[in-house]
Amino acid sequence: MNRRVPFLVLPLLLATPAFAVEETETISGKRTSRETLDIFHLSKQPKLKQAATPVYPPAALARGISSEVTLLIDIDERGEVGAAVLAEPASEPGLGFEEAALEAAYGLAFEPAEIDGKPVAVQVSYQFKFRPPVKPEAPSPAPDGGADGGAPPYDGGSTETGPEAGFDQGGGVTGMPLRGRLLERGTRAPLQLVTVFAYREVGDAGLPEDAQEVSSDDDGRFVVTDLAPGRWTLLAENPGYLPFKTTEEIRPGEQLDVTYYLERQSANPFDVVVTSVRGRKEVSRTVLDYTVIEKVPGAAGDPLTVVQNLAGVARVPLGSGEIIVRGSAPRDTRVYVAGAEVPTVYHFSGLRSVLPLAVVDAIDFYPSNFSSYYGRATGGIVDVSLKRLRPRRASGYVDLNLLDSGFYLAVPLLRDRATIVLAARRSYVDALLAAFFPGDSAIGFATAPRYYDYQAIAQYRLRPGHDFRFMLFGSDDRLTLLFKQPADFDAQAGGNQFGLSTTFYRSLFCYAYVPSEDFSNTLRISQGRNWLAFGIGVLSFDINVYTSQIRDTARFRFGDRLAWSLGADVLFLRGSGTIALPPRTKEGQPPANTDYSAIRRAAFSGLTWWSPALFSEIELRPWQSLLLVPGARVDYYSRTDEWTIEPRLSARKDLGKAVTLKGGVGLFHQEPDFGEDYPGFGNPELRTEKAWHYAAGAEWQVGHGLSLDATLFHKSLFDLVSPTTETTLKDGVVTPLIYDNGGRGRVAGFEMLLRRDFSDKLTGWIAYTLSRSERRDSGADDWRLFDYDQTHILTALGSYKFARHFTLGARFRYVSGNPRTPVVGSVVNASADRYEPLFGAVNSARNPAFHQLDIRIDKRWVFDRWILDTYLDVQNVYNYRYAEGLQYSYDYAQSQPQAGLPILTIFGVRGEI
Repeated sequence: MNRRVPFLVLPLLLATPAFAVEETETISGKRTSRETLDIFHLSKQPKLKQAATPVYPPAALARGISSEVTLLIDIDERGEVGAAVLAEPASEPGLGFEEAALEAAYGLAFEPAEIDGKPVAVQVSYQFKFRPPVKPEAPSPAPDGGADGGAPPYDGGSTETGPEAGFDQGGGVTGMPLRGRLLERGTRAPLQLVTVFAYREVGDAGLPEDAQEVSSDDDGRFVVTDLAPGRWTLLAENPGYLPFKTTEEIRPGEQLDVTYYLERQSANPFDVVVTSVRGRKEVSRTVLDYTVIEKVPGAAGDPLTVVQNLAGVARVPLGSGEIIVRGSAPRDTRVYVAGAEVPTVYHFSGLRSVLPLAVVDAIDFYPSNFSSYYGRATGGIVDVSLKRLRPRRASGYVDLNLLDSGFYLAVPLLRDRATIVLAARRSYVDALLAAFFPGDSAIGFATAPRYYDYQAIAQYRLRPGHDFRFMLFGSDDRLTLLFKQPADFDAQAGGNQFGLSTTFYRSLFCYAYVPSEDFSNTLRISQGRNWLAFGIGVLSFDINVYTSQIRDTARFRFGDRLAWSLGADVLFLRGSGTIALPPRTKEGQPPANTDYSAIRRAAFSGLTWWSPALFSEIELRPWQSLLLVPGARVDYYSRTDEWTIEPRLSARKDLGKAVTLKGGVGLFHQEPDFGEDYPGFGNPELRTEKAWHYAAGAEWQVGHGLSLDATLFHKSLFDLVSPTTETTLKDGVVTPLIYDNGGRGRVAGFEMLLRRDFSDKLTGWIAYTLSRSERRDSGADDWRLFDYDQTHILTALGSYKFARHFTLGARFRYVSGNPRTPVVGSVVNASADRYEPLFGAVNSARNPAFHQLDIRIDKRWVFDRWILDTYLDVQNVYNYRYAEGLQYSYDYAQSQPQAGLPILTIFGVRGEI
């Protein structure tokens, strides 16, 4: 009988294959695939055919120290180990366990994984356990008096790995079978490829005897045969899960059926576990995955709020919900959901985004130098990708917190080939305000601030290589204020009701065809509407825009050194609406009193705009350490009747395994804002705005989960839309231009991101940006600071994972105050019966620096069939009331700071099944 100690034998624990269409990189520096296939879709899972025994570190062996080391191992199509990296360090560090495990990993050999009979490369989690031998006081005699009984002889130390083919039970023992199933505690998901050990414990030391080893199948089921009557110990261990050990009583003539629940160390039913090693091609790209987003302090688990913590992203004014990237205006950055552009990503106040975290897989953030796949922007790109839906049973949650309530439900259909997801949220800020707002206040709420959003996703996998997805999502925000007296707002407005609403919806169809690694094609078709309405007395704005976008991208791969992507991107807009507003205030113009005598009115219907584009990109690797990515994009803008060509180039050069140099340059265009080119409100002869992006930097994988990314960047902006006093002659009439393309801009800076890997207990990053952003208005000789210029932007955040699903995190931010134009005096406007401010030099003063500390506490209770999650997010812990600006007296003789939000506490409870 084989007497090897069963709990020293570790199986191949988790295989996670990847079949990438698009290559990305996470914030931690790990190169990962964005579009992947999980273990459930393997036709054959990898199987260990050659084990490896690491050398037990002598110092640890002499002291009797045990430890565990978990690695991520890349297995190629031949079943050979191509790379091994540390996933979880030794529980007893500094004794040589990690080095021994990494060296032994290359001695492993596997039967390769397969998808539809074709071998594929996968990445698996593999754990080595180091256990010093136990020397029994006296050997237990074998039942037959032979030498095989009892514990293994003391041999001076051993390390065991697995899995093995099984144990020879021998002896012709006839017993009863034990049938069981392994499920993940809380989610009830079946656990595959988990080895279960069954053995008797004998003697005072509990030494194992009659050990058997089996593995669970795709449905988590296992069978242990020929168990003699009596008490048996069952042990199941899996990296990432808490060890499970129990005792069962086997009775003669009875078959035992059991279900065991293994608890994940970081319990999260929506965790993404699929990763694969892929190359990175962009100069500046950060991917935030689900596990990163959820735990960032100060973000309340909100996906897009986390973007504000990255290098190059400026702090936005309170309640704006904007994204300001590398000194560009907020409108210069575009936001996409699954490749479809959306008009807004935040609800009122910017505290919550329009998508819940449960439907988000990751966020791709490009501060500049983005691929030719994207266009119509001179700033940055934020692209939210949706989760690949593969639940094996109905799952979901109900979330209750102090801001809103929501639910999420995912249901598999057609034997797991199809999935339907429904989700929605609704705020109850209106109910809280109604309860706490004074009844005798000068301001009342006809509709208090309230928002809701909804998502419906249907995914169908016809057969391998064909993936269909349909999504409908939308958002609605409304606010109506009632002033008891019109003068409480503005007596000249002619009304006492203020209303604001923003609404949009999108439907999105996506078909991905991936017949092989050498070719893929993705078609996306989206359509929807955007509504924006505002009104106060005689002032109003009501715009309704229909939008449709078609994007098709094909990618060809020619060996390991060449790939070619090309595609088409067509955007169509049709709008109608009414406008009654005074001239808008452009960037660089200080806010002043509304001039009601200059109100301009317009009504339009059926206005249409087209913007078709073609794009192409080549990934060329002349030699293994160098990657060149030249690309180009051609766009047509019907509003400006203009064709544009955008050449782009990025390069990456590896200097060994730890350091990579990177650089890029590219040209970018975007249309003027609507209204800037509309007759009567702007100049119909405006052209597109343009920008050259330059970036150079380096990435350094320091080791032990630490990475450093540093980038120098420069932007040259020209043909910017700028206010002008110039006139033109139209039909014999002198007409003011209002705007022209005479503005220019320049941005230069340095970014640094020091990152501690999120796979460890202590995780976080430090992001620092040093920059200067300047503008020169049309007709001006001097440069001035940009409205959103922030010299120093520092974010330091971290989280620590304690035992039993308890996490504590903190975030600290320090940001230079925004420039402002000071008021140096005032004059009396007799006709309007009010004072008008006199301003000094544009942006010659600054608001004080902003700083804030936030903390987040998470605690989860994992039950067999559901999970209870509680979280406390406290923003502005020390209650620093930042001055967002200045509020002036009626005659501008005195001023006081406009204080920002005080301490904000968000407590939430979520039940998950």
